[in-house]
Amino acid sequence: MTDKDSAPAPDFSAVPEALRSRAQWLVWRLEEKPGAKKPAKMPYYASGRRRTGGQGSDEDRAALVPYEAAVAAQAALKADGIGFAFLPGDGLIGIDLDKMVDAETGEVSPRAQRIIEACASYTEWSPSGNGFHIYVLGETGTAKDNGIGVEMFCGRQFFTVTGRHLDGTPREVAAIPEKVLRRLHKTIEAAKGGFSDKPAPPPKASPPPLSAQGMSERDRVLSALDAIDPGLGYDEWVQVGMALHSALGGEGFAAWDAWSARSEKYPGRPTLESHWKSFKAGRVGAGTLFHLAKQHGWKPPRRSRGAKPIYTPFEASAGEAIKDDGRWRFGLWRNDAGNPRAIRENVVHVLSEHPALKGLVAHNVFANKIEKRADPPWGGGLGEWRRQDTSELADYVANKAGLLMKLKDVGDAVSLVAWRQQVNPVRELLEALPPWDGVPRLDFWLIECLGALDKPYTRLVGRLFLMGMVKRVLSPGCKFDYMLILEGEQGHGKSSTFRVLSWREEWYNDTPFSAHLDRDARLALHGCWLYEIPELHGFNKADTNAVKAFVTQMEDRLRAPYAEQYETFKRTLVFAGSTNETEYFRDRTGNRRFWPVAILLADLAKLREWREQLFAEALARVRAGESVFPSREEEIEHCMPEQRQRLITDPWQDFITDWLSRPGNETEFLTYVDLLMTCLKVEPARIDAHGEMGRRLRHAMDALGWFPDRSRVGGHLMRGFRKRSIDLKQEKEAAKRETPF
Repeated sequence: MTDKDSAPAPDFSAVPEALRSRAQWLVWRLEEKPGAKKPAKMPYYASGRRRTGGQGSDEDRAALVPYEAAVAAQAALKADGIGFAFLPGDGLIGIDLDKMVDAETGEVSPRAQRIIEACASYTEWSPSGNGFHIYVLGETGTAKDNGIGVEMFCGRQFFTVTGRHLDGTPREVAAIPEKVLRRLHKTIEAAKGGFSDKPAPPPKASPPPLSAQGMSERDRVLSALDAIDPGLGYDEWVQVGMALHSALGGEGFAAWDAWSARSEKYPGRPTLESHWKSFKAGRVGAGTLFHLAKQHGWKPPRRSRGAKPIYTPFEASAGEAIKDDGRWRFGLWRNDAGNPRAIRENVVHVLSEHPALKGLVAHNVFANKIEKRADPPWGGGLGEWRRQDTSELADYVANKAGLLMKLKDVGDAVSLVAWRQQVNPVRELLEALPPWDGVPRLDFWLIECLGALDKPYTRLVGRLFLMGMVKRVLSPGCKFDYMLILEGEQGHGKSSTFRVLSWREEWYNDTPFSAHLDRDARLALHGCWLYEIPELHGFNKADTNAVKAFVTQMEDRLRAPYAEQYETFKRTLVFAGSTNETEYFRDRTGNRRFWPVAILLADLAKLREWREQLFAEALARVRAGESVFPSREEEIEHCMPEQRQRLITDPWQDFITDWLSRPGNETEFLTYVDLLMTCLKVEPARIDAHGEMGRRLRHAMDALGWFPDRSRVGGHLMRGFRKRSIDLKQEKEAAKRETPF
């Protein structure tokens, strides 16, 4: 231990962060009191208003300020110093050691040395220089004895802070050992003459009676007593003692003594004992005490809905191996009586700070739902948060924190905490993949794992489809409106392939597609990475158009169940299809979004073996900036021929092909009359006026390589078809050369 002369100069930067971070600071002034031997340290708020009334009330807590604001207020108000206020439920104890340093030699008393060493927490010199202030974590009752100069504060009073750290002691606030706390109480009680080696009687089985406000009468009396300034006049001081005698009986003497000792007028314990013996029960009741307290700013505690104790130590439930040091109670919003308020914000705090609940919930942005990321104390395991979990949480906070909450408020608190912790399990999976080994597999997985033909088209769409899956996860709502369609016989592993590519069963969906595009169809997309539309060949043209419109959308705007308003959800999935047919496209012009691939038999074991590196390669290529779309040239050269092969063939094509192959029918231009009447033998009266036959004929001729044109036949300009002499690519290039733009 160091002596007073070697104590460090005032340095508020030495104040631990555990104290600086709390908004429990004020300033104090030295003020003379009539009849007092020395000035008293009187607390003031940073606003300049004297601190009176119930300590720990909402008004009191709101007036206390952070550390920096208190330092600024000291300079602005020219106060004598700053102070730290102890509040109900803050989990802090202040131990004041007074007159512990010899004025001549500067030696620290052995009692002070033993207490300081046993507490092993942040300690600083008091302003007088002959004592010390120790800050520890814990909860206890206030105890004091001026004879030995030892006092413990908890939930009330304030310390004058000097920042003069005592050398050789910790610089952080530590928890006080339970045995040290018990010894301090015994030391103080022994000095008062009230210590006994006899074991304390067991606590009564029944709780103390409750007042109309829902708290025990004893706590209400002590709350009122705490609000009264012990430096009041003699007559009122005696009335307080008589009121405590009537309200608390023998227990009231200790409360009267501890309260009186806070004043400079304290006459000593023998004087109080003399007065106490003369008091008669019922002469002055608790009403007088409450009246005096109100005059000093005390507000009676509001009506509470319950009386569960909230300061009892946490006891882990069966199977719960989580140690609770009680620190989560520090940030709770409390009422004037110091009890936690039944508000949503307190549930948010408990869910965020309680060691058994911290990190329990998160918002899965991929599936748009709240999930349990750990096994809750009430059991049930991981998975989606359900209404039953909300009920269990409500019961849990009621028992652990004394909060009786409505289920809606508990649910709102869960939603808020989860929203602050957003997760995307698919993105987490991709980012946890091993690095790509550099071996190209994306171009060959359809060929090696599914038995598709090895050609540029198969390599192209196989690579782009898996890259599109990755792109949709990394950039939700990005444009990717293509569908991979697997063709093959039933039982050859088409749907199983898509399940393997989805990694998890819950990320795959094959719910029957609804052409009405209702809310349920869109909600089915949430939490889905790959959505298969099976049996495309069974769709009519209207259904096919609905599929194309559905696939091209990048986001969905809808109101989820129980939600209050519409929200926009960006898509994180890709679409795929399967069919047993080889011809199933009915629209002859709008199939560019479909990538059909014929397969033989899926080797699912090999696909699973390749899967990690397939997606690792796709991730590397997407992050390198490679496009997930085919170029226009690739579409014309590779994709469009494959799509034309899947068009449902019109029988007219066969009749026309056969007719053109006959001798004498070779020509470069055919009219509608030639085709309908001569070739197809359609009678003029049966040709419809709505143009359906004409449209059907145009589709058939287009498939055979003829395009609509006009030409003069027999002196008349006739509509018909002209045979293409060059392919589409050459025709487009020729048109560009002929165009002067």
